Amino acid sequence: MRANDQTSRAALGVAVAVRKVAGRLSAHAARFGRDESGVLIIFGLMIFVLMLMIGGMAVDLMRFETTRSKLQSTADRASLAAASLTQTLDSEAVVQDYFAKAGLSEYLQGVDVQDTFNYRRVTAQVQAEVPTMFMQLMGIEQLSSPANSTAEEQISDIEITLVLDVSGSMTNGGSQKLANLKIAASDFIDTVLAEDVEEKISISIVPFNGQVFLGNTVAAQYTLTSQHTFNTCVDFAAADFTSRAVSPSSTLTRSDVIDPWGSSGTKSKPNGVADQNYCTTDARNAVRPFLRDIPTLKAAINGLVSEGNTSIDVGMKWGLALMDPGSQGVVAALSSGGSVPAYFSDRPFPYLQDNAGKFMIVMSDGENTDQHQIKSPYKTGASPIYRATNGSLVIYHPGVAWSSKYFVLPVANFGLNYRTSTIGTWQATLPAGYTNLTWPEVFNYHPVNFVAQRLYGNPLVTGSTARQNMANTWIGNFRTSTAPAVKDTQLSQLCTLAKAADADIRVYTIAFEAPAAGQAALSACASDGDYYQVLDGEDATEITTVFQAIAHSISELRLTQ
Repeated sequence: MRANDQTSRAALGVAVAVRKVAGRLSAHAARFGRDESGVLIIFGLMIFVLMLMIGGMAVDLMRFETTRSKLQSTADRASLAAASLTQTLDSEAVVQDYFAKAGLSEYLQGVDVQDTFNYRRVTAQVQAEVPTMFMQLMGIEQLSSPANSTAEEQISDIEITLVLDVSGSMTNGGSQKLANLKIAASDFIDTVLAEDVEEKISISIVPFNGQVFLGNTVAAQYTLTSQHTFNTCVDFAAADFTSRAVSPSSTLTRSDVIDPWGSSGTKSKPNGVADQNYCTTDARNAVRPFLRDIPTLKAAINGLVSEGNTSIDVGMKWGLALMDPGSQGVVAALSSGGSVPAYFSDRPFPYLQDNAGKFMIVMSDGENTDQHQIKSPYKTGASPIYRATNGSLVIYHPGVAWSSKYFVLPVANFGLNYRTSTIGTWQATLPAGYTNLTWPEVFNYHPVNFVAQRLYGNPLVTGSTARQNMANTWIGNFRTSTAPAVKDTQLSQLCTLAKAADADIRVYTIAFEAPAAGQAALSACASDGDYYQVLDGEDATEITTVFQAIAHSISELRLTQ
């Protein structure tokens, strides 16, 4: 019993000790569970690791983008240079040379070149593997850096209008300017059209001097007044120079038949060809719109003749009108009649059409000069002047004080000095064989000065001074003029319209030995300084070089990828 009691007491002691230890452990565990010290250290370590990883990713990405950007820039420049149609070197060699000079040859994987007559496409295939430093922690050991680039140069849908000065100064004094212009323009046509196998480029020719002669074919598509049919020039009002279009349905004032310079006899040719009419009517200078055939275009250029004054504003007006979409009906009608190729029947294109461009080249060797017109009372209707078949004239003066009111001027007396000579006789009745002339017919046969001097100054007064003063009065009665400054303003208005954002016509201008005023007007008209050229000499090489530069500039160069 005693032994059992001792064992029991020992077991009880152990149990008590265990309970005490367990109690202490429970108390420590409770205190540990309530203790929060050190928790932020673990969280901070986790955030630090994340920040290190994100920062490392940024470093890797910056290294990647630096490499990619350098490769892309080199690829773009190389493909653009290699795609140029004026590039005479091997296109693949050009790309390889760009990468070699940039120290990036190892990344150039290949060069693909597609080359035809009027089209070149170059693709540079580039690939670089950039090893990572920090992103390896996420299992990304390298980044791939592709930088492929494709460029193409092609002759796209293009409208070109050549507005060319054919005034008298182009040949006066033995000048070779017109001859050299023909060489340059012909070479321009060859350069632009020789490789246009898809027939996407049209060229219009608008010759101008004091006026623009439309020619019967083009004029038939417009509504000209019918006071005469001696020419197909148009006298525009000031308001017409504030718009691009010339409406085919609006009535246009047919230009007057007027020689404002001559003063003796009849004109060399009564139909106005190659004479002193302000609107010269030589068919070789007629407007030729929307052509593609190289021989036809070169024949038109080589047929140009030089005569008359200078109206750059009128040339610009018709050049701009032919590029305005409002002329589409005119071109369609010309196409149906065979004057314009069928594949151009939908031209001119709308402004800003995709893959299309409008380009105008304006060349002049002069400056705007006075533009002469007949005043309204003498534009139309019957005149008091009669003409015999041999050219002799009679004028009826109802207001003279004497009874004989018909002044007869024989053709044999045309050359006599009207101030001091008796050049005609007065008669009571109209002689037989004379036909009444309209005012346009009068001025088609005779210069304004001749009519004023021989039919008014000489018969109405006596004395040299009185006759001269009377003639001057009637010259002022007959004609008026638009001053060069006004024409400069009109030209400026049209150039602004051409270059406006809603039209975006590229205007090239060439001052070919032009005076200061002409240079200023042409310089201001150009799209910018790079589009204006001034030539100080008549050398054919110089103007040919300018036209060739324009031809290459017109080709559309664009980065496609």
